[in-house]
Amino acid sequence: MAVETKGYDIEQVVEVIEMLSYSQGFYGRLLDEILYIEENEPRKYEVLKNIIEKQEFKDPVDVVTFFEH
Repeated sequence: MAVETKGYDIEQVVEVIEMLSYSQGFYGRLLDEILYIEENEPRKYEVLKNIIEKQEFKDPVDVVTFFEH
């Protein structure tokens, strides 16, 4: 059973990061790290997913603000 989130889920956040990665090196490296963790460190990915989804991002600006602070 999927848990309903109020904000962006991890996939939506990764999509924002991927979009930004084309023009900003920071987001390219961040995307690489997230994808590596997803593939190779499932427990760590689950922790990351929970942290991200607890932020309840409403739009890409929320995502950028979170990662740039």
